[in-house]
Amino acid sequence: MFFLSGSKGISWHDRGNAIFYDYLADYLTKDGAWHDLDISALVGKGQKLVLLRTYISETAGGKKCQFRTKGNIDDYNVSRCVTHVANKTNDKECWVYTDVNGVVEYYFDVTTWNIINLVIRGWFE
Repeated sequence: MFFLSGSKGISWHDRGNAIFYDYLADYLTKDGAWHDLDISALVGKGQKLVLLRTYISETAGGKKCQFRTKGNIDDYNVSRCVTHVANKTNDKECWVYTDVNGVVEYYFDVTTWNIINLVIRGWFE
């Protein structure tokens, strides 16, 4: 990682070798609206800068998933992963801040999603 772990002030918490994805398509609502995702069980409470690894694929191409700090109301300051071609897996590292309760918001376009796999790789606090 690009940051010295354990230094004074902010520190990086690496999840290490995750056994499986943290969130799959069946767990998430995919209706073109923003929804809460409580990740406090994994990262704890308090504001954290979290690194998410996203793997997505869908049947149309040009669809997106987005993540933002809970409480933000615009779509400009978001972390986004977009499918460019139908039925091809896209992956991206997405950075997002949690709110003080360890919650972020997510958005998935309405489409037929083949794959949605999310894993939390680590976080700064």
